[in-house]
Amino acid sequence: MSFKNYLQNLEFSPSTIKRYLSFEKAFNLYFQLKNKAPKDLDYNDLLSYINDKQQSKPKRSTMVLLLGRIQQYYNYLGVENPIQDFRLKGYEQPNKPPILTAVQLKQIAVVYHQNKRLGLVSKVALSLLIYQGLSTHELPLLCVEHLDLQQGEITIPSSRLETRTIALEASQVLDLMQLTEGKGLEVSLLDYQGSKHLQNRHSHWKAQVKRELKKHNLAISFINLQQFRNSRIAHWIKDLGILHAQYLAGHHRLGATQAYQAEDHEALRATFTQLHPFF
Repeated sequence: MSFKNYLQNLEFSPSTIKRYLSFEKAFNLYFQLKNKAPKDLDYNDLLSYINDKQQSKPKRSTMVLLLGRIQQYYNYLGVENPIQDFRLKGYEQPNKPPILTAVQLKQIAVVYHQNKRLGLVSKVALSLLIYQGLSTHELPLLCVEHLDLQQGEITIPSSRLETRTIALEASQVLDLMQLTEGKGLEVSLLDYQGSKHLQNRHSHWKAQVKRELKKHNLAISFINLQQFRNSRIAHWIKDLGILHAQYLAGHHRLGATQAYQAEDHEALRATFTQLHPFF
């Protein structure tokens, strides 16, 4: 699939697609002159590219857009962006959603699952985000063949992240058995139907979670679905160690996992301040 088709599937406007294609042409030409392919670039290669772009002293907003286009291009290529954690000097990141405790994650999973009006697909998908720390972009990749219900495991196929096999919770197995009954091995596990369907479904799940928390009077600072993955990785680091957490998260680089370790430290510091306000 071409980059243009990829952007069209995301339903970008024609003018936005035109700007992205112009970026793609210039980006590839820059590295062709250096005899390097985008998939083979490392952090230093891209840092050199960014530094060259900054020589003309563009506006900060221009550089932010450039970083966004680089990230989207690597999303299309299906490999990890070597500078995905890069931040412009003086550019403050928006506050990240707080890390949810293991108890809070369990509470969300339980109250969501107990709502009999919610579909089985939604319940299974949300449980995979909470317990296995999947990224939302990985959900459409799952097929029935990725499940091993006898062993209680699921294999996450390669995407922007590494392939890995993760144990299922006992409470997930029965739902997955019901969901896959009568389905062929190559059938989509969660019945995704294109990018628009994907985006609508994720927004719907987010709204459903918020309604369930409100209905059960649970004071949990839930912001978005990505928060589940962030929180799960932070707990893996604390409970299993950084290297095991890197495998379960599917990160190519240890540094990507260490970023979640920093978030976990912030959560611990906030808890300490709450318990010991005079320190």
